[in-house]
Amino acid sequence: MVVLASVADVLRDPITALVVAVGLAVGVQFYLQRRGRLKKAVSYTLSVHDVLSIQPEGDLEVLYRGEVVEHPRVVVWTVANSGKSEITPNMMERPITLRLPGAASIVNAEIERTTPEELTPNLRVGTSEVALEPLVLNPDDEIRIKAMTAGDTSGLKVEARIAGVSALQKRDLDHTQERKARRERLVAAPLLIVLFALYLAWLILGH
Repeated sequence: MVVLASVADVLRDPITALVVAVGLAVGVQFYLQRRGRLKKAVSYTLSVHDVLSIQPEGDLEVLYRGEVVEHPRVVVWTVANSGKSEITPNMMERPITLRLPGAASIVNAEIERTTPEELTPNLRVGTSEVALEPLVLNPDDEIRIKAMTAGDTSGLKVEARIAGVSALQKRDLDHTQERKARRERLVAAPLLIVLFALYLAWLILGH
């Protein structure tokens, strides 16, 4: 109780309260930015879209190079270095791979977009998998891949074994969107601390 009373006495001074609030805000922001500075992390997103929006498909067919594609789907897959350290080819014991379940197959796959644009990944496309050839991924590098598949895609999975990365992280947002949300959190957290400290000081001064 004596300690709390002493703290309350100190915070009665508005300038002191403001300095404490700013100090806390700076400390929290520094902690958030420093946390995981050297952390290795790879994240990915997956979304599956019907090529034919009419259900049932009836007499409509999708042809690829003259061949009928049964139950066609478009899979959009993004892979990103969401950590703070680069990922190098020699770290990839097994490459980052999108694997299809059962009898589903890959019809076609291509790189749709990269961040930065000069990033030049290569794909290895098999009957039931798409693999990114090992490459250097710097922090915030991102690759967006679009693939057409045939068959049931309900068991899609992404696999890899990368030194220093315990598991790939599945995200709802792609890395670019996630970075924007993280920056907003970094700004909001210190601001909330300042507002709370000022409110606390106001309550103390009001009594």
